[in-house]
Parts: sequence; C-alpha cells; structure tokens
Amino acid sequence: MIDLKQALRILGIRMGDRAFVGPQTVQIDLTDECNNNCVGCWARSPFLREEDNYDGLSKGTLDTAWVLNLIPDLKELGVEHIFLGGGGEPFCHMDIMRIIESFKVAKFQVTVNTNFTLLDEQRTRWLFDLRPDNLIVSLWAGTGETYSKLHPNKTSKTFERITENLLLLRRLKKENQIPTPRIKIYNVINRSNYSELAQMIRYGREVGVDLVEFAVFDPIPQRTDVFLLNPEQILFCQKFFENFVDNSPPEVHYRLFLRRLGHPDAVRGAYDNGIYLNTPCTAGWTYARITTVGEVHSCLKSHRIPVGNICKSSFRDIWFSEAQNEFRKNTIKIDVDNPYLKNIGHDIQFPLPGCFRICDNLGENLATNDFLHGLNDLELTMLSEMERKAGEGAGIPELELLYKRYSMQ
Repeated sequence: MIDLKQALRILGIRMGDRAFVGPQTVQIDLTDECNNNCVGCWARSPFLREEDNYDGLSKGTLDTAWVLNLIPDLKELGVEHIFLGGGGEPFCHMDIMRIIESFKVAKFQVTVNTNFTLLDEQRTRWLFDLRPDNLIVSLWAGTGETYSKLHPNKTSKTFERITENLLLLRRLKKENQIPTPRIKIYNVINRSNYSELAQMIRYGREVGVDLVEFAVFDPIPQRTDVFLLNPEQILFCQKFFENFVDNSPPEVHYRLFLRRLGHPDAVRGAYDNGIYLNTPCTAGWTYARITTVGEVHSCLKSHRIPVGNICKSSFRDIWFSEAQNEFRKNTIKIDVDNPYLKNIGHDIQFPLPGCFRICDNLGENLATNDFLHGLNDLELTMLSEMERKAGEGAGIPELELLYKRYSMQ
C-alpha cells in the first residue's frame, strides 16, 4: 500500500486543481554567483550579450536565515528532498556547509548540484562529514582539454583538482564503508564533446562515481546554436549507445538523452514536442523552486510565473495559494493553445509552450506517471473514494481515516 503522503499527493493530481500535502522536492537556489562561465549557460555564457536576460529572473543571494526558516514549514508539509542548485554555484554561498548540515539534521534528503571547483581537500572532507545524500557534478567532459574548452575561464588544472576531490571522496566512502554521498557526473552533450562519450564513462569509472548521466544541449537562441549536434553527430551518439553494454559501475543514464536526440527537431534544439501530449505534467504537486530573491516557481521553466515570495508569505501559504492552484489547473494537461503556457520557457519566441521545446522536469514527470500506472486495484479504489469524499468537502482528518481503513485490508 502506498503511504499516506503518496496517497494525498496523488489525490491532488487526480483532482487537478488543488494539493493536500507538500511537494516531494523543493529546489533552493542559494546564490546566482558563479565562478564558471560554461559556454552553454543561460546566465554566464561568454556568448551572451549585455542585453540578454532570457530567464527574466532577478538575481541575488538568499539570506541564510530565510533558508533555515523554511525547515519547519517543509517538514510539516511532508517535503522529503532538498535540492541545492540553480543559476549559480552553491559553494559560492558563504553558509553552504551550515545549510547542508541544518537540512540533514532535520532529516531531509539533500542533493547538491555543483561544478565542484571550489573545494580543496579540507572542504571536501568537511562535505563528506556532513553526509549529503547526493552530489551532482556538472563536468561536460572526459578530458581536461575538453573541459577547458567548454569552461573558457578554467584550465586543465581545474579538471585535475576536480579529479583529486572525487578520488578523495571515493577513498573516504570506502574507508568508512559509507555509500553517501552518491555521486553523479552530469554531461551535457554538444558539438565540442560528443566524441568523448566513452572517455566520460571511463572517467566516471576511474574516479569511482555512482552514476554518469548524459543530457541534450539546450541552446540559447542566436547565441549558442553553434553547439547543437548535427545529424551525423546525433547518429554517432545513437550508434554508440546501440552497442553500449552496461555491465560494470558506474550506472549510465542515457535513455532520455537518446529519446530526445531521436526527435525530428533535435538539430534545432527542440526535443519534447509530442511527449507531453501523452504525459500529464505533475510538477505542480511534486516540485517547487525557490529563487535567490525568494520567489517561488512551480517548475524549472516557469520563470515568468512566480506564485509567491517567501520574503512576504510562508511557503505553506504559497503552496496552497490560488496562484499555485492556477498553475496546476493549466499544466495538468498541456494545451498548445493555452495562453497561460506561453510564459513558460526561456525562449519566448518559440511558437509552442516552452514545455514542448525542452522540459527540465520531464524526468520526474515520467517517473511520477510510471508510478501512477503501477497502482494496484485496492489503491485505485481507495483513491477513487478519497476523491469522492474530497469533492464533497472532506478535510484531511476524514481523508486520513479513510486511508487507514483501506491500509488495514
């Protein structure tokens, strides 16, 4: 039997216009500061011009007190996972270690998304002692030479330092017989690195990470289109994974990458048109993002549709607000003609909703939909009755009693 939080979250999805429990994951963007200038970055690519501001977000750094004040609300709402990432580098925030520690003490799962360039041996050991659950290292390369090409203000020496820190974490995990942090290397594949697929996997094996993930390149219109794969390069990637045998660590995630590369518009940087016609968006129930100025957004591409600000309202009030419910109602079924969706995405010149160009929440949405399709008959019967009761005005206590009755069967 699914647990109560899962049941209440699914109940909200089924009803389509409200929530009964908090999101599973809250992403907190600690700072917009970053020490890298990745060529594909929508905020700091050297190909950007001064007038460019594609995401439309205000920039800043979250005060530590605002971050820590979130903890009671998030615990009460049943949030399980804290993702520290966003438009900047989390380790540029002066209190990053204190923030990680505070969320771990409060029993959240914690993921840190980082370029991993700001840690030396001492800070790496400190990070290990804090026990974050997951570490995502954005690398985009299998060699130092390619790394420096894709991060123009860095050199092969930076790649070597990242390697040393990863090897140190591998040694600390082995010595202490502790599996965390689970480490993923994240590689965005483009025209400058597509030929290094094998090296990227081999590198992950050499430094002892748990997972290597491949992702498509999301181009900045008229700025970084030059990095898009051409048809021959797409075919190279497809053939590589056709013959790939995943029989030793690390895990290699490439199926969504291949699915997107197979889209007819992949050469133009549009990957998800068609997928959402058959995939309901559930981000409004499973995810929330808090930006560096406190704005709350309902998905990773809803930059122009803030639903509140934690500097003015509690996260709880924002999560159950009419603005958040409006997002839920307009996204549970993606309609290409819905004017609400025209404000979703980086590229406002794209003729379809940004969800169709590329959706950064697609992986979670696919996983949620797979979960929903795996419910058994008893769970479906229970959810149908809960939905009927909620439609008649039943509150959480009555829904909990109904859940308990079914869970005893």
